[in-house]
Amino acid sequence: MTQSEWAGPLTFCGRSFSITELELVRGIVAEFASLGITEISRTVCELLEWKRPNGGLKNLECRQMLERLCDQGL
Repeated sequence: MTQSEWAGPLTFCGRSFSITELELVRGIVAEFASLGITEISRTVCELLEWKRPNGGLKNLECRQMLERLCDQGL
């Protein structure tokens, strides 16, 4: 699936991401590509307030989502 074929929200690990949120993620990845995936995923988690019930960031889940999006060409 390419960017042009992608046309809707995404649900990953129980969280639904709107198209606007995914565009934000795409922008973060593009702008901060020189950072490692861990730092990018932390930034995404903080901006989208993707957290565990105990308040910790869902960093592992976010990294997995970023890798999956990358594998799909998104």
